[in-house]
Amino acid sequence: MNRKFKLLMIIVIIFAIFSFIFFYGRKASSYIVGNNPYISYKDAKLLANQIIEKKKNLKDSSWNNSTIINEALNLYDLKGNVTMYLFRLKTDKINKGFILVNASANAPSVEAFSYSGNFYLDSFLSNESSLKLEPDDKILYLDNYSFIICRKNSKGTLTYLDVKTNRPIDEVKVKEYFAGNIISNKDEKAIENLESLRKNSRFGFLSRFLNSSSPNNSAYENNKTSSSLLDGSHEGFSSNCCFGVLSFNYKIFTLDDYDGFENHCGPVACTNLIYYFSHYYPSAKDLYSLWDNDVFNNLYEYLKTDIYNTTLDKDIITGLFKYAKSKGITVSDFKSSDGDDWSFFKDNLDKDIPIVVLVNDDKKYKDHFFLAVGYESLGDDNYLRIIDGFSVSPDVFYKFKGNIVSAKCIYFE
Repeated sequence: MNRKFKLLMIIVIIFAIFSFIFFYGRKASSYIVGNNPYISYKDAKLLANQIIEKKKNLKDSSWNNSTIINEALNLYDLKGNVTMYLFRLKTDKINKGFILVNASANAPSVEAFSYSGNFYLDSFLSNESSLKLEPDDKILYLDNYSFIICRKNSKGTLTYLDVKTNRPIDEVKVKEYFAGNIISNKDEKAIENLESLRKNSRFGFLSRFLNSSSPNNSAYENNKTSSSLLDGSHEGFSSNCCFGVLSFNYKIFTLDDYDGFENHCGPVACTNLIYYFSHYYPSAKDLYSLWDNDVFNNLYEYLKTDIYNTTLDKDIITGLFKYAKSKGITVSDFKSSDGDDWSFFKDNLDKDIPIVVLVNDDKKYKDHFFLAVGYESLGDDNYLRIIDGFSVSPDVFYKFKGNIVSAKCIYFE
């Protein structure tokens, strides 16, 4: 009788839970403002914890079992919608690393992460001269260049302050910034991934309850971690980083190193490229003569960049050819891709060849050049290790997706 009663109770509980999931699951775990859906903080945290689980204890990763989300910061658009979640991390009780989650329900995914570096915003906020955040402030996120604090003054009127310059910004100009923002294209894989995480988090209680009824069963031992977000398996993981980039004294150049120049992300990316080839590339040729103190200034000229014109994609290769020739070195070959071919990145990076990358209308970078120096791939998740022109850390990762419009690399062999 007791056995039948216990079985009946289990069936009733299972039925109740499945009924709840059925009705609850039909409600999207997002909120909708106008026509734009955004995921909740809870969902964003699932995605952030998922990538921690995937990446911890892997090759070249400084994340380990101690890595946790330390705090979170909401990043808003002009209408007050949370469009990004910035998760700051802690590893070995030290505050370091971040995860940036795209809150669009059309493409809910980790846009970028770093094992030890700070998000560009935090670099601003850490300066002694920077604005100090007040409890009711909202940070408006335009792109990686621009953050604006939205704050109510003593009269209750909204004011806008540039985080980098500490100067007020006219509301009309702020609206112009946001008018150019795009809505992320629908990413079916990203949506499917989040739905799977939601399902696992809901079923976690049921899985633990059923398994606990037979602790001596070998199946229980095999499945006792089934309620976690991932099974912890790293099968299929592959990665590479260009030779020497992770060495202690590797130098990274940023936009701030060349203050006073405009439109200079292309020349900065190429400066980092030349530094790598001249100092670390394992070549039979002596490439050190590629380097001098005027590398950036010369590249700025050869890439046809000025205060009125940004670097054009078509000028990257010709500019690098001209620069190398001015140093008495010949570029033996070059390769290019329109950016949607993952094998192009993997094949060249596996040969220790960095790649100059251009993104357009990117959620994080808008229109921007950066240098890819490595990659990490696990399942459907492909990330480029990049030197983005903002962070001095070599472990900033960018999610490989459709916003890459051009990728170019050169050879000296």
